[in-house]
Amino acid sequence: MHLQTQAHGGACYPEAHGILIAACAITRCRGHLSIKRRGVNKMTVLGSLLTAVIAGAFALIGAVLGSRTERKARHQAWLVERRAEVFAEFLSRLHHYVKEAIELDTWRDSGKRRRKLIDIYLPVHDQSTIVRLFLKEELRGEFSKVVEELYNIHSKGMLKGRERYSTIAKKRRHIQRMFEDQLKSPE
Repeated sequence: MHLQTQAHGGACYPEAHGILIAACAITRCRGHLSIKRRGVNKMTVLGSLLTAVIAGAFALIGAVLGSRTERKARHQAWLVERRAEVFAEFLSRLHHYVKEAIELDTWRDSGKRRRKLIDIYLPVHDQSTIVRLFLKEELRGEFSKVVEELYNIHSKGMLKGRERYSTIAKKRRHIQRMFEDQLKSPE
């Protein structure tokens, strides 16, 4: 079995080693093998070009998706941080309101008491409108209702003594739990 090659100028012998044997066996055509290439193989160029285009496309898709994921993660972190600030400010104003409202219980003039109660409640109300923006939609109505109930406890004098304090504490804990749940699941 004699195969002619231009690479060695002679026959390809079965006992030869390396790539030449594989090339002889694979590309044998009518008993002759021409290892020297004439021109550029169009399929090789197209294959290389296609590989480069596909690799570039996947790299671009990966960069876009990675950027989007990073941006979303940064936004979520900012949102949690901002919510925590807004919720803390509300709880601080609520504490101040409850403290001052309880002190107003000793006032005998109901007109002055009512005006003072409104004055100390306004910062809580203003902050509650901001808090609503950061709450899930399904919690907004419940939150507003609890805040209004806290105001009514003081303004209408519905409850007295220990019952009043325990109701206020329950409402404050309820608001605190809403905030904590919101911060645990930020979406």
